[in-house]
Amino acid sequence: MTTKKGARASRDLITIAIDSSGEPLGAAVKFPDGEILSSGRRGKKQENFVIPLLAGLLSKRGLSLRDVKKIVALRGPGRFTGIRIGLTAALVLKELNGAEASSLTVFETLAYQIRKTPAFKAWAEKNPGGLLACVTRAFRDEYFCQVFCGQKTAGEPLWLESAALLSYLDSLKKPVYCAGPDFLAAKNRTVAPEKDRRISPAAMIELDSAGKSSRKLAPLYLKPARYELLRP
Repeated sequence: MTTKKGARASRDLITIAIDSSGEPLGAAVKFPDGEILSSGRRGKKQENFVIPLLAGLLSKRGLSLRDVKKIVALRGPGRFTGIRIGLTAALVLKELNGAEASSLTVFETLAYQIRKTPAFKAWAEKNPGGLLACVTRAFRDEYFCQVFCGQKTAGEPLWLESAALLSYLDSLKKPVYCAGPDFLAAKNRTVAPEKDRRISPAAMIELDSAGKSSRKLAPLYLKPARYELLRP
């Protein structure tokens, strides 16, 4: 029989992750035994179902949000309202539970996931010194982008119109593996399979456990491309 002290200690290890940077909303919970449960939900009013989504995952073990002691949220880039939802949830649990709250960017999470995939590993063997470009949709034909070389960033986060994005990738003068839309494919660029380009809240928990997250809870906002001026 578990003692109250033992039960309290095990609850202290419960970690949750929230990806509200886009649609669908994603969430994951890591329990003391190491099991990670994930779930997602589509819809425009994420603020209305983020708490029920997390509560549903926790209830599978007879737990509630009061038992959460660690939370990691994506801080962007992404939808303004969506980013605020995840960071607000982190701040609320930090205040109410004394939970340890941290954040990750979309870029570093996606880069971490891609590096683990068989497709990227095979490409990297054939292209030593190649770069990884993480690209996500921003608005209409505008995109967020950051480039990595190995485990380190190789450029600042950018918000570019599609033509400018292609020019930027061409300017790198190296083989590039793109975690992004299919139109990025070119002679010197390989695009990751679609299934590998989706953010995984479980991966966020892995990064947090490895000490790769930040205590920074401010949104990552980028300067928008000047859409109207860049159109032909």
